[in-house]
Amino acid sequence: MRLIGNFKEVVKNSKGDVIVSFAIENYSQQQLVNQLKEQKYSLEVKDYHDNRTLEQNRLLWKLISVIDETINEVATPESEMAIYISALLKAGAKYDYICCKSDLEQMLREKFRAIQYIKPYDETKKTNVYRVFYGSSKFDKKEFAQLIDAVKQMGYECGVEMTYWEEVL
Repeated sequence: MRLIGNFKEVVKNSKGDVIVSFAIENYSQQQLVNQLKEQKYSLEVKDYHDNRTLEQNRLLWKLISVIDETINEVATPESEMAIYISALLKAGAKYDYICCKSDLEQMLREKFRAIQYIKPYDETKKTNVYRVFYGSSKFDKKEFAQLIDAVKQMGYECGVEMTYWEEVL
């Protein structure tokens, strides 16, 4: 089992044992921590380097497709995009709002990785409000890791067997 966490503190208990603590923020790794038993483990602590790759991006989209198939029986580009947008929101991804004429929605789709219709703005002028995301290709390593965690959490929540995905993502 490999865990990633942020060092928090070193304390001594009443017996004089040194206790080193780490904060585990990743949802799926928190599930692994729950499996730990009171026994002796071999530990290695080293600096963390996140290596986002095109392969990770491909696997992320494959997991989104598996989640879509689990929820809807058949994956479609529209429902996969809805899952992706939900994951972006769960991951705290940056977004902005744009108001434009409804007939320009296709142009928005060409300029942004993901867009989400929010509500009408002015029905007489046929304008709507959209939430726009730049997409994961613009993310730094930390942001991409948060997106992966959000998608994994969604997989757990909808009942996807996550053993394989924990190994590859």
